[in-house]
Amino acid sequence: MSRQNRLRKGLSPRPSRYRDPNTLFVIASEGTETEPAYFTALQQHILRTPQLNRIVKIEVLSRKDRGDTHSDPKHILALLDEFKAEYVVQADDELWLLIDRDHRKNDVEKRKIADIQQLCKQKGYKFCLSTPCFELWLLLHLTPLNNYDAATQQAFLENAKVNKNRTHIEKELSDLLVKLGSGYNKNRLDMAIFFPKIEAAIAHAFAEELEKGWDYDRLCTQVHVLVKQLLKL
Repeated sequence: MSRQNRLRKGLSPRPSRYRDPNTLFVIASEGTETEPAYFTALQQHILRTPQLNRIVKIEVLSRKDRGDTHSDPKHILALLDEFKAEYVVQADDELWLLIDRDHRKNDVEKRKIADIQQLCKQKGYKFCLSTPCFELWLLLHLTPLNNYDAATQQAFLENAKVNKNRTHIEKELSDLLVKLGSGYNKNRLDMAIFFPKIEAAIAHAFAEELEKGWDYDRLCTQVHVLVKQLLKL
């Protein structure tokens, strides 16, 4: 996002001491489609809800904004570093790094993610790894994980491609949305389906204790922790 666009949103470059009273959530996502689409829509929802708009502002950073094609987590971390270097960040603001385990399954990738998590801790950033991917959070809007047997949950964890277009979780998400008269498009989410189910998704995630640390070997995410804070639930 350009400096001019950020200024239009009321974000102050570092030389200025001015800041509006809203708590700022800065979200740097690895995904260039689904995550920005979800959180941009959530920001619009907050803007339409006066009691939320007074206290919450979301700034979504994506490597796509600057033409960056590198999905290495260090490049995503750099988005937060760049933002913090240029704009006033106050004590109650939160900077979040959202990445997926996805294809990163070998020991080298595990060590890299552990290093990123430690860097986030040192820098005061919130770290969110979704295993296997952000779509797990979307799925929770539609159904709790305990509706699935162990074999299906293992298939979700591995999240292999079931056809040329969909992984296992994406296909399940798509199938459930079709039953609701909708469909699944990564960069054009039907938020009319998801918005009314956000509180249920948060409850499902906490019931499964998906926020308990980050893990390569079990389904997990902390997105619900972030969304709960955004909506002051």
